[in-house]
Amino acid sequence: MKAVYLLAVLPVLGFFSGTSVVQYWGPLAFGMPTLLLWNLASMITSAAILWIIHTFDAHDTDDSRGES
Repeated sequence: MKAVYLLAVLPVLGFFSGTSVVQYWGPLAFGMPTLLLWNLASMITSAAILWIIHTFDAHDTDDSRGES
């Protein structure tokens, strides 16, 4: 297993740790409810991490499709 696949754990941890982290902040951050801001940031970082995994994935080459 490649080390880049371990990045897939980060979005799960970010999503499920949101409520425990957010309870220490104030009720609003940047004019939004803090949990909404946490979920938005988690969604954006999840997309970035999945893009990184897709970029380094060796299974996504034209040679591995099996077409002759």
